[in-house]
Amino acid sequence: MALSLMLFDRSNRKVLAMDTQGDMLDKILKARELRSDRQKELLDQYRLTLLSFTLNIPGPEKNSDLYLKIYEEGLQALFHALREKNALIQHMEKGVRITGVEAFLCINSNASDIKAISVAIEDVHPLGRLYDFDIFDQNGQLLSRSLFNKQRRKCLLCEEEAFVCSRSKKHPMDALINQIHKMAYDYFSDNIV
Repeated sequence: MALSLMLFDRSNRKVLAMDTQGDMLDKILKARELRSDRQKELLDQYRLTLLSFTLNIPGPEKNSDLYLKIYEEGLQALFHALREKNALIQHMEKGVRITGVEAFLCINSNASDIKAISVAIEDVHPLGRLYDFDIFDQNGQLLSRSLFNKQRRKCLLCEEEAFVCSRSKKHPMDALINQIHKMAYDYFSDNIV
């Protein structure tokens, strides 16, 4: 359902009309374009393996204290795994856009090794289903899960592939968000320091 916002002056003349759904989509597409541009710039500048980290959060709300906490937990899991493999981070950037939190890491290590690390985190960490690690080799080639004989990621709510449910809008948005909150609550209540 599209939502429109119209503002009128005292003479009842329309001074602003905005299709909020369309404007939001434009902002999301622009943020994704900026992310892609930054990825290309970092690949050109550093000529190293590039890891791009975001969260898989459905819906328009991509930024909250909870999502930031999930993101920070993902970064800590990543740093720990990289240290274990002696992978050296040469450059790192973190930021927040309308599409959510993101990080870029230029790593002096083989892209396949970094992809193996990220796939392990996505598959094993209790919040890993919410993590989205994209790995690019020095030539800008995106490495896929299929390179490691891994299937596509599963839906948060059923055993279908996530993209199938997403495209068909199989599940209500609130059910997906509730599942994310449940996963986070279960994880953080079990891991209180």
